[in-house]
Amino acid sequence: MKTNEIIKQISFEDLQKFVIAYAKQDVQFETSIREKFAPATDDSWLDRIMDRFDDIIDDFSDGDYIHYRSAFGFECEMSELFERLKKNKNFACSKRALETICFFTESLGDLSIDDSNGTMTVLMDKLKNLWNRTLKEANEDTLTEAREWIEQELFKKRLWMAEDLLYEIYEKRFNTAEDLIAKIKFFDKQIKNEAKEESDFIKQLHIGQWVCERATVMKKLKKKNEEIKAYLNKYAEYDEPAYMLFDILHKEKDFHAAEECLLKLNNLPKHKNRFNSKAEEKLKEMYLESRQIKKYKSALKNLIVKDNSMDSYKEYKNFLKTDEWPSALRELLDSIKGLDFKMQILAYEKMVDELYKAFCKAKDASRYDYNTFQLFQEFGKDLCPKYESEIVVMLAQYFNKAIVTANDRKAYRETVHQMKILSHYNGGTECIQKLKADWSIQYKKRPALIDELKKV
Repeated sequence: MKTNEIIKQISFEDLQKFVIAYAKQDVQFETSIREKFAPATDDSWLDRIMDRFDDIIDDFSDGDYIHYRSAFGFECEMSELFERLKKNKNFACSKRALETICFFTESLGDLSIDDSNGTMTVLMDKLKNLWNRTLKEANEDTLTEAREWIEQELFKKRLWMAEDLLYEIYEKRFNTAEDLIAKIKFFDKQIKNEAKEESDFIKQLHIGQWVCERATVMKKLKKKNEEIKAYLNKYAEYDEPAYMLFDILHKEKDFHAAEECLLKLNNLPKHKNRFNSKAEEKLKEMYLESRQIKKYKSALKNLIVKDNSMDSYKEYKNFLKTDEWPSALRELLDSIKGLDFKMQILAYEKMVDELYKAFCKAKDASRYDYNTFQLFQEFGKDLCPKYESEIVVMLAQYFNKAIVTANDRKAYRETVHQMKILSHYNGGTECIQKLKADWSIQYKKRPALIDELKKV
């Protein structure tokens, strides 16, 4: 009897049993077949999925650690597993879907792995898709269970690899009135817990974050602005709540209160010796809108001199009248302490003589050859044509010095490759030929160098 005739006579149930029995020779194939044949009410195939998940971790772990050389293979196997779940129509509707993705998140969240190639970023993105699909199909009880599980894990702070994923899901999902009220309680608990931290940096980072999250939830609950502002004002010593309060006051055009909020923040000890560019940027925008021109110009100058902001420099120049600019420019140049930023401005303004003096000063002060070469790359062409011959001479001096300290093929190759910059200048090609000729004689006992010179 022919095969197709046998298949026609056999029942679907018997055919299923036969295929599954045959598939037992390959565990992964058997799991896939069971997924395909399993009715929507049968969740037993998820046990095999979780077993497979554990097997992948075991297969690629050396002890309790996944090394760099194993990470890519681990990523591929795990991605394939997640892809299978994504394609399975029964997964999101399963009563055990939440249990499964919580299991995945818990296992990957504190995984010891060399993540140099971004393996976990890829896997967390795929896991996020499973979370979103599951929560989209979930009933009210499952959503509440998911929210409570995420809150519990965020509070414990143990799933450091999955923290960003959990924050994002927690923020975007769970937006019923009941969920939002629960979030308020959770944020209060987090803030109280973070206040016990000894590190001021951790307090600044985490408390500020949770306070802003709570204020955002208050907005969703349609709380009055006065209540939100009063809450934020309690924590205005932290940067992010202060910025959020400023934005509300700015939007309400309460410019005096908005300015006072950030000036108080800037006067705190933590900002005394550290310029707060974000606060100054916000104040600058408000001063312009409210036509407080003197304060606007002062904020711009602060951003230029203290933050080395080229964008603020251009904004300041465009704002001033043409006849005001020469004296304002000189005032700025006298105030700027950073030589590199000063050279950027001199190059932008085509003040070649001053740029050349600053360039020579920076070159002489540079302790590292790499920094010196960067100066030529960044400002060499800005000094042309007036100082073109001087640049060629200085480059030749730089390369003669560099080749003395070079002591292996890699260093020779880098120096010879850098020499190509000379070809961008008049007389530079001739200089390259002279360097090649000189080095071929002077360093004839360095075959690796001679070999690299032939490639120029």
